[in-house]
Amino acid sequence: MRRLFFATTATFISLLLPGGAMAMTSVVSGTTSAALNSNTASSSYGGANEANFLRIKNSNSPNPGFTSGTIDINSDAVLLQAFVSNSSSSEMARNVGLTITLPAGFSTRQTITATLRSDNAGSLSDSATMVDSQPFGLAFDQSAQVYVAHRSGTGDNDYVNDATGNYRINGNVMSIDLGDWTGGQNQQGLVTVRINVLRNPAPVLPAFACTGLSRSSIDNNRSTFTANSNGQAAGVNISGYTFTVKDAAGRVVDTNTVNTSAQSAAYNFNQSNSGTYTVTAVANSDKGATAVTNVCTQSVTVPAVLSSSTTTTTPTPTTTHALPNTGAGDVLGIFSGVSAFGAAGHYAVRRFRR
Repeated sequence: MRRLFFATTATFISLLLPGGAMAMTSVVSGTTSAALNSNTASSSYGGANEANFLRIKNSNSPNPGFTSGTIDINSDAVLLQAFVSNSSSSEMARNVGLTITLPAGFSTRQTITATLRSDNAGSLSDSATMVDSQPFGLAFDQSAQVYVAHRSGTGDNDYVNDATGNYRINGNVMSIDLGDWTGGQNQQGLVTVRINVLRNPAPVLPAFACTGLSRSSIDNNRSTFTANSNGQAAGVNISGYTFTVKDAAGRVVDTNTVNTSAQSAAYNFNQSNSGTYTVTAVANSDKGATAVTNVCTQSVTVPAVLSSSTTTTTPTPTTTHALPNTGAGDVLGIFSGVSAFGAAGHYAVRRFRR
């Protein structure tokens, strides 16, 4: 009974206190007069429509004013500014927050989006766009202050900046807590954030090179050599490949240039003379030729050619005829005959001389 009595008494007293009926009415009816940037006839920051609350400018701009819509990038950072207003002169906008989302990646056109929201005053979104002739990216400058400014007095007095630490950055999203926001024109505010402009670094291209020389054998003195290059990856336009053949003494025995824009080319090696040969390949392009390297150098050996038939010459044997063994009488008779023949010749010579 006592608890019920005190509860009833407390409710009755609250109705008698100033503001008690308004608070009760707000809870019971569920209505609110707080509204963010709802003035469409304003001549203040938002122009004719406060829903266009997001503006931007280059950080090096001498003009103190910001621009809505699209700007050309000409500095290494931009300043983004959001206008905040609660049109109610009697009720606060509860738990107001601003979320800024940056685009990911690099492009010649980037658009930042922002959402202003409140627990009891609704929400709205706006965007700002930047363009440039070269791709660029955006990132929050975490070394810079985030400022929240309010008017310094009544009417159209200037805004006074105050740095705030009530924000969080998660990648390309910044969330700023603005707390409860009092209504009325004198409580209008500005949130200013610095954003770095990132230039897309030029890709580091590999050096232009002949990347390989392979050999396919056809027979003893013929082979096909195929050269490859990284012209496409190196950002050059291939114009051809030059193959050079040298013998073991270093003399050039053949040079062949294959005109092509392809990433590879083939050369047909054909040498009839036996020996070891060195084949090198270089790639040619609009940016020059590649160097001679071991990667694009091959050696090939042509074997000596053997005769298909072999003729063997057999020497004719020498025949020796032995004299017959007839004994001493036969030998003596032969000697006597020879002597008589010689004597007859001698006699004839002497008669001739007379």
